[in-house]
Amino acid sequence: MVQIKKLNTQDLSFEAQLRQLIFFEAEENTEIEKTVAEILNDVKKRGDQAVIEYTKKFDHVNFSRMEEFEISKEELNLALESLPKASKDALEEAAKRVFDYHNKQLMNSWSYIEDDQT
Repeated sequence: MVQIKKLNTQDLSFEAQLRQLIFFEAEENTEIEKTVAEILNDVKKRGDQAVIEYTKKFDHVNFSRMEEFEISKEELNLALESLPKASKDALEEAAKRVFDYHNKQLMNSWSYIEDDQT
């Protein structure tokens, strides 16, 4: 399971920790941005067909129609039921945080403090 590093803005080392996480080599970042821009432009021009081709290229999934991307409620429920409790709990907590963050975006400021002071 992926461990997500949690930063606390009150820590003295917060800025150093944040910088370490977000800074990439400028050249690498420029190449990534260029590639992403090309893909987005292609999808804007060619629509679903481009999405299908990029899905095959990057995800190695060979769909021929957009309908094949859809996942039924039954499949979703089966997948959810197959998860370990810890994974379900983590997903529920993440969903709650995203929902809470979105609601706080509607306020005057994006900055807020969680119950655990992070």
